[in-house]
Amino acid sequence: MVCYESENEIIYIELLASGSLTLICSISIIIFCFCFDILEGFSRKILLYLSFNNTFRALIIIISANRQLKDVCFILAYISSICLLSNVVWALSIPVTLYMVLIKGVQNIEKYHIRWVLCCYGVVPCILAIPFFTNSYGEKGLVCALKENYVSYIWSITLIYTPSWGLIIVIIALYMKLYRHVKRTKEIKYKSIITDRGMIYSLIIGFSMLPMTIIRFIYLFYQSCTLNTLYSFSLGLIHLQGFFNLIALSLNSKIQIVIKQKLKSSKSDTFDLFSNNSFTLTT
Repeated sequence: MVCYESENEIIYIELLASGSLTLICSISIIIFCFCFDILEGFSRKILLYLSFNNTFRALIIIISANRQLKDVCFILAYISSICLLSNVVWALSIPVTLYMVLIKGVQNIEKYHIRWVLCCYGVVPCILAIPFFTNSYGEKGLVCALKENYVSYIWSITLIYTPSWGLIIVIIALYMKLYRHVKRTKEIKYKSIITDRGMIYSLIIGFSMLPMTIIRFIYLFYQSCTLNTLYSFSLGLIHLQGFFNLIALSLNSKIQIVIKQKLKSSKSDTFDLFSNNSFTLTT
């Protein structure tokens, strides 16, 4: 177990800091996507969905300190879990889309968009509604999440972390196939797959979830207050996805080119030069 009584204020300050940072960064990405016509089509939608999910999760962390919301904490915990798992599904959509376009030669990828939406906001909410039958959503220390008991740990492992890592393994397998394909294609550099075509967003999901996944499994067999530091670090990291996404967006070479040109010139047609490019699909 985590001994909230001894370090609850420190843990919440860390959560508040990571949540606020992600909130600012995610809102910045949303504004950027709506105001500047650089990212187009499916790619922009994926980034927006990731940012909206991170925004909701950050808001839930921030408002968890309001004790007046104690009675609705189970709803907030449910929404936060949906946002977390749907982010993994959106991360899967990136390599799947790349695989279809670069290897299978599929051109009309927009027709698959509704399927991803239904999966993220239809199937995922249904799956994550199961813990309601055991009253497992609610307060966990200072946050709204799956409660701190053995049944809730089982739900978090079976419904969130195991499916997430199953999807991440699929993501890795697809990127390995893409790597072998790109290696034979001189026109495409694998570096562009990472930063310009969205692989980095999938990596961010796995990186941020790894520590919390480890500690969830540890809690199934060993519970001790000595895990406070690892728990605090893991919880803060998993809520920094929006911050990492903004950094990833800034690494996009086309975004960097447009920003540099924008700094040099205030002409409105600067952004039109790249209006048909996207971070996942451009070649």
